[in-house]
Amino acid sequence: MHITRLILPAVTALVLALPARVSAQALWTEGHGDIGMAYEDEGSGFEVHPHWHIEGGTVDGTPRPDEEFDTADLTLVVPNIPETQAIRNANSSWDPIGVGAGEAFWRLPTNPLAGVPYMGWATEDLAVLDWVGDLTFSLTGLNAPGDISVYYFPDGNLTFLWASSDGITGADFFFQAPGAHQHFNVAFSAPGIYEVEITMSGTHVVDGFQSGSSTFVFNVVPEPSSALLLAAGAGILVMARRQRRS
Repeated sequence: MHITRLILPAVTALVLALPARVSAQALWTEGHGDIGMAYEDEGSGFEVHPHWHIEGGTVDGTPRPDEEFDTADLTLVVPNIPETQAIRNANSSWDPIGVGAGEAFWRLPTNPLAGVPYMGWATEDLAVLDWVGDLTFSLTGLNAPGDISVYYFPDGNLTFLWASSDGITGADFFFQAPGAHQHFNVAFSAPGIYEVEITMSGTHVVDGFQSGSSTFVFNVVPEPSSALLLAAGAGILVMARRQRRS
């Protein structure tokens, strides 16, 4: 009985300490998907709808050939494997990455690799003739243990599109044509949960300027999963019940 009294509060505290997002969100762990921009009727009229669009990616261990998720329902997992690890070199062009020369960071690739989400940016849900000019993807908020950046190598030259290391400003954006799809490296300077607010905007030919924001979640080098913690808790409860019977 004394063991039960001691263990049950510990189990309760363990479960309550789990982040709400761990139990609420599905996990994208491999294969292709995009941060997508749609323009949809939300009941009170058409609005920009940021979302995840999984096309061939694996979510919660199951391949998803073509499925959309609201941003609150999915977390992208960046594993701690050689394909996602990098060491920053001393060239000053890498300063926006958010770590010093010789220090490690993690990044999503621009080509498909086993065991890693292959994340793109998509405006393919938008009709090309419905929009005037390009759309804009902007970094507008960040709650994270480190910095996030988006970069690529046009013509072999390193170019940063976003970089939170110098603060989030109006310079943290890139253009994309409607009906398009592209891939960039996305880098994270430290392990942990990154809650990234992205604002998508453009000018509709009928409705004028339109904008929508949402928070996308990335789990970089994830800690032991809540499933393992809950399994441990379940085991403790079984022990406690056995103790009561004895």
